[in-house]
Amino acid sequence: MMVILPATAAETGASRKTRTTKMAYASGIRSSDSGLIERVAGVTGSLRDSWRRFRVYRQTLRELNALGDRELADLGIHRSNIGAIANEAAYGA
Repeated sequence: MMVILPATAAETGASRKTRTTKMAYASGIRSSDSGLIERVAGVTGSLRDSWRRFRVYRQTLRELNALGDRELADLGIHRSNIGAIANEAAYGA
């Protein structure tokens, strides 16, 4: 019994073009929306906190500026220290 094998391109003298197809492989796919939502929530929280602190600063400044020199002296505060006191009240030491 004789087996006939197909001839290769080199044996027949014919040129043969081969096409290579590359496939993408992804593992551990996660939703890109969750990262964006977390970042937006973080920025929103940070802005909210900054705005709250600024309101405390502004309110403290307004209340201390409304006091007279005699009332400030009773509290042991000089008028030139009002900005620093308001800053410390809002943003800490």
